[in-house]
Amino acid sequence: MRRVVTREQIPELLAAGGYFAGIKGFPHFDSPICRITQKDKFEAIREVVERCQVFSEIVDKEGFIDAVRQRERLQSTGIGHGVAIAHGKFEGVGRVSVGLGICHEGIGFDAVDNQPVHLLFVIASHPDRQNEYLKTLSWLMRFLKNATLRRALVCPCLSLIDPEGSCRAFVERLRSHHFSS
Repeated sequence: MRRVVTREQIPELLAAGGYFAGIKGFPHFDSPICRITQKDKFEAIREVVERCQVFSEIVDKEGFIDAVRQRERLQSTGIGHGVAIAHGKFEGVGRVSVGLGICHEGIGFDAVDNQPVHLLFVIASHPDRQNEYLKTLSWLMRFLKNATLRRALVCPCLSLIDPEGSCRAFVERLRSHHFSS
């Protein structure tokens, strides 16, 4: 049976973990969210990597950004519904980390539905951490299926709830989950 979540329930569900019941683990997620202004997908990726503190441990940020760009050139990671999950595997990454850039205006990302991207997730992973990476991607895909939660993160004008509170609750939920190796 499908569960319907109302706008009013989002902050409470995020804080309590109701929506996330049964989901095991999540990677390093410390100060993961930033607002971005770039409209070009490659510049937007750069902005997320430079602004989200989760990527502060990556010494060679240019090398990582290049790895993400190379992956993006193979095929767009714009999955539709205003979401892209750009990712790169790079030797200089110690653990799987995820950053989220929010762009209210939207980014041209060559998404499968040809719609602009408002939620740009960037995943950093070491090449030897494929299992962790796949768990992370799976977790994100399950989370992003909920249109109400996507809207709450993207656009305060479409939501009756406090967007900053939703972001804080989102981060706290993510911090409470850790993958076991």
